[in-house]
Amino acid sequence: MRHGPGTPAATTGQLIRAVGDVLSLPHRTVVTALYLYWRLQLATEEEGAGEGAAWTQERILPTVVFLAAKVEETCLVTNDLLNVASLLCASPSAYQRPPPDPLATPPPALVGGTYYAAKALLVLDEQRALRTLRFDLRVHHPHPHLLALAGARRAPRPLLAAALCLLGDALAGCACAARHRPGPLASAALHVASVLIAPRRRDGGPPCEPGPLEHGWWRALGLCDAQVEAAVDEVAGVAEAGLAGMGGECMDGGPGQLNIAVPDGPPAIEPHS
Repeated sequence: MRHGPGTPAATTGQLIRAVGDVLSLPHRTVVTALYLYWRLQLATEEEGAGEGAAWTQERILPTVVFLAAKVEETCLVTNDLLNVASLLCASPSAYQRPPPDPLATPPPALVGGTYYAAKALLVLDEQRALRTLRFDLRVHHPHPHLLALAGARRAPRPLLAAALCLLGDALAGCACAARHRPGPLASAALHVASVLIAPRRRDGGPPCEPGPLEHGWWRALGLCDAQVEAAVDEVAGVAEAGLAGMGGECMDGGPGQLNIAVPDGPPAIEPHS
């Protein structure tokens, strides 16, 4: 099963962020939920049939947020979680509209026996998720690495802000959190962001200063090319999908392609047209 921008799995990732927004959950808790979600998806596929059958969006969404709240010791009302998840799964844009009429028939919220049935199912799904993850709920957040890398590179605030946005989109839009260690993933976000925001001349000449970060800058920090470049591919894919969806132009002036490829050789600032 493909896990990338525009897939059902990526849509669920975006809904996890929406649940966090509606319930005002801490950013760390939302990131933990995304990390557990992608790990659970990949682990479920490896298990195959039986109990490892594919999760439905309606069941995995509240499960990973419920687990993340426990991992990060975040106060969470189960009733609120189940109702918000139910409404968002039924209509992903529901959180952007006014609250539904509480007197509507049938009621828009889970109440009475319907709520208690959903709560019992959540407990069963939590147990299933724990078994699938083999009770390993350790989460390695990439954001502290990104802040440390930006400080080491003396990255300006616009670059750091762009990298943080890219990292957030990548965590929700693809399984990079489950595939890559936090150091290479944070490096990839910073590198792709440097390409995205590098000032470019309209006459097609070399980029204005400061240009994109030079290829291989991460080696001085003990990271290898293969790990970072694999993460760059995924982060850039999410960025491309976002730019294409907005109808904007990418680095090479064409839709959907970031010009981040760099030739082998010593580190050097690459010209990007």
